[in-house]
Amino acid sequence: MTIRALSPWITALLLSAVAGSAYAAPDWDITGEYVIPFTCTAGCSGVYTHTLVVDSMDTVTGEFTGHGYSNTYSCTVWTAEGLVDGSSVSYLKTYTGCGAGYWTYHEGTIAEDGSMSGITYNNSQQFEWVTTSGHATPLVLDEDGDGVPDDADVCLGYDDTLDGDLDGIPDGCDDCPFDPENDSDADGLCESDDNCPDDANANQSDVDADGIGDACEPDNDGDGVIDDADNCPLDSNPSQGDYDGDGVGDMCDADLDGDGVTDGDDVCLETPVGEPVLANGCAIDEECVCDASWKNHGAYVRCVSHASEDLLDAGLITEAEKDVLCSEAGSSSCGHKNK
Repeated sequence: MTIRALSPWITALLLSAVAGSAYAAPDWDITGEYVIPFTCTAGCSGVYTHTLVVDSMDTVTGEFTGHGYSNTYSCTVWTAEGLVDGSSVSYLKTYTGCGAGYWTYHEGTIAEDGSMSGITYNNSQQFEWVTTSGHATPLVLDEDGDGVPDDADVCLGYDDTLDGDLDGIPDGCDDCPFDPENDSDADGLCESDDNCPDDANANQSDVDADGIGDACEPDNDGDGVIDDADNCPLDSNPSQGDYDGDGVGDMCDADLDGDGVTDGDDVCLETPVGEPVLANGCAIDEECVCDASWKNHGAYVRCVSHASEDLLDAGLITEAEKDVLCSEAGSSSCGHKNK
């Protein structure tokens, strides 16, 4: 094999490779001995067999050093310095025996079985090569240094050995590192931060501010009555008062007296249940109060007459009932002046 003096561009290439900062971590440890036939493909002819011995390798950076010799010429010996970059290998041979000071540069790949092959060149010649004995050893990679090989690492980039809640998910990849149930109610909140850990309560609503979310609160309004038995589960109604007996407690009933007129429009909020009412929510005796300051008896009677006519028109009373109301008003003392 003819060799040539080291060229500046080869020197720069090797120095860049050995620096290693822009290269991947090695996938293989190539420490060991390899028999390598070199087949000349340019500038020469023939097959030249050498033995490469990699004496040491840094399995973190991929840098390695070694030595070797020609299997044919005993005076042909050399040193080797290079880099394993992932599954790629490159190295420079510098001759120290016959032809001392000359060089050849090698680059190649490492196959799945650990064999290596590639090309070798100097300034005027090129060779193809493949190892015929010796095999690289795959490295057990542990990129995050947690003692767990990358191919078995559950949480790459984090320490797999840290698992605060003992749920089998390392803390670095655990959305709920202090929650072994890992948001069992699927409301987006870890149990350690969830005011209803077993019931979905995504907005964390807690009407009575007792720390127990509404979705799992047995007494949602904190009035001492459990929700299942509470006629106002969201409004405190400790007496369970229900004026109109409709099953909706007074504190949350929009029509307290059940007269069909909502409280916001109802002038008479507590009309006796069942009494027909005018559009303002008042029964006749609430609209036409007997002891009000009437101008005279006739004014009171006219009030009753008009109100009863409205109830008749609304279909709330019959003609006969209207007549009774007017008759009673006429015979009453309401509106009479005391003499």
